[in-house]
Amino acid sequence: MSLPLYIAIIITVIYVIALFVFLIIRDEYREFKKLEDELQRQADESERPYVEPMYRGNMAKEKNSFVLYTELIETVDELTNEQAGVLFKHILRYVNDQNPDAPDEMTRLLFIPIRQNLKRDLKKWESIRLRNSLNGQKGGRPKKTEKTQWVSDKPKKAVNVNVNVNDIKEDSFFLKMKDKYGQ
Repeated sequence: MSLPLYIAIIITVIYVIALFVFLIIRDEYREFKKLEDELQRQADESERPYVEPMYRGNMAKEKNSFVLYTELIETVDELTNEQAGVLFKHILRYVNDQNPDAPDEMTRLLFIPIRQNLKRDLKKWESIRLRNSLNGQKGGRPKKTEKTQWVSDKPKKAVNVNVNVNDIKEDSFFLKMKDKYGQ
């Protein structure tokens, strides 16, 4: 017995989407590794010291802020003020590399998705930092010149189209439409 055509199409579409997502993630990872390898190669060739990744424990050495997403309100609203305070203190201890142990099972369970978001954001920040460092070693943004906008020496002439109602002939399309629809 064969699958109906629409189910086969749906399965194929899902497979193609999953393949594209995999390829995008793989390419982003390769790009990150390429930047890191290039930075290491340049450090080996030059006098400039290699910029080590700034991970220290959970957060980065020079990173003094983090993103806490607003959708967390749905979870925190279900907690008592005391439980929410315990969770918030646990988050702050984590991002300040105090390696906290969750005081209770609820805090441990609620903290898992928050920790995953923090780690994902830290990896993204680190890749941007490495890219910016590499670009800075190349010389950074070019200096601005005095002439910042392109200006044409020969301006274009304006095109004017004038239509006179008297130019419309008696047998024209417009008169036929006027007769047909009125006005």
